[in-house]
Parts: sequence; C-alpha cells; structure tokens
Amino acid sequence: SDPIQAAIARAQAKRSGKSVDEDPKAKLEKDIATFSKRLAASEDKLQAAVAEGSDKADAFKASVEKIGEKLEKAKAELAQLSASETPAPEAAPEPEAAAPAAEVDMNDPIQAAIARAQAKRASSDNLDPKAKLTSDVASLQKRIDKADVKLQKAKDEGADTVEILETSMQKLKDKLASAQQELSEL
Repeated sequence: SDPIQAAIARAQAKRSGKSVDEDPKAKLEKDIATFSKRLAASEDKLQAAVAEGSDKADAFKASVEKIGEKLEKAKAELAQLSASETPAPEAAPEPEAAAPAAEVDMNDPIQAAIARAQAKRASSDNLDPKAKLTSDVASLQKRIDKADVKLQKAKDEGADTVEILETSMQKLKDKLASAQQELSEL
C-alpha cells in the first residue's frame, strides 16, 4: 500500500524482467537463499584454491566478497520491507524516513530519485499550508513551462502527441489556478 515501496518493486521488476505481481518479500527470501548457497560454494572454492596455492584464489576471494555484499543488501531490503509492513508508532516516521536515505546507492538513478522524493515528501509534510501551497504553485509553474516547450516542439514537428500534450497542459493550468485560488484564500 506504500507508493514508494510499490515504485521500488516496479522498478526492480522492470529491471529484472520479472512480473510486478511477484511478491517482493518472497523474491527477497528466495534471493537470500540463493545468495547463501552461492556464498557457501564460493567460500569452499576459495578454501580449496588457497590450499592448492592456485592463482585463482584472488578471483574466488573477490567472488566471495561480491556475493556477501549482495546477500547483506538483500537481507537489509527484506528487513526494510518487513519493517514497512509492520505498523509503526506515530513517533517513528522521522527516523524511518531518514534511514533509507543513508543506505541509498546514489549510483542507482532509481534509488536516488526515490530518496529525493522521500526527502521532498518529508519536508513538505512539515511545512505550514501557505508555504506548501506556495511550493505547489512554483512546482506547477515549472511543470507548465516544461510542458509548453514539449507542446511547441510537438506542434513544430507535427507530432501525433499534440492533442495529448494540449490536454495535459490544460489540466496543469487548471491545477495551477486552483492552487493559486487556495493560496489567495489563506
């Protein structure tokens, strides 16, 4: 039911080519079991290579480290998913919101975007209504400006998307007018 977790699940499913309907918890549990087996096998191979004095020992060591990292990441994701499914007391959301940002791999654009969205949501929840509406108006104006550029480009190119973009533009302008009206009433 959490839109952030749903977005993470969709992104991961899209990236892995699997169905979005697959239970993320079951997938993580399956991944943990797989990584555990692979880690045990790699550790055995590493020990055998070291005992034989094989030149492949470094490669096996790197493999053990990489699989260990994947295993720890999967365990952390499962713990985070389990924690998000458990109802938390009202005082807990702030630390919970801060924790994922610290664990986010900023080299992953999806995770970085989600972290930014979470931070933005957390900061907007703390704003007074007037400041939030002011922020919404500014955000809507940016979206309208971007949509206008796309619309003009589509018109210049004679693209099929002109009608859709015009409809989107009108919806954005309606939202902007509504937000400005609410702001003026405060």
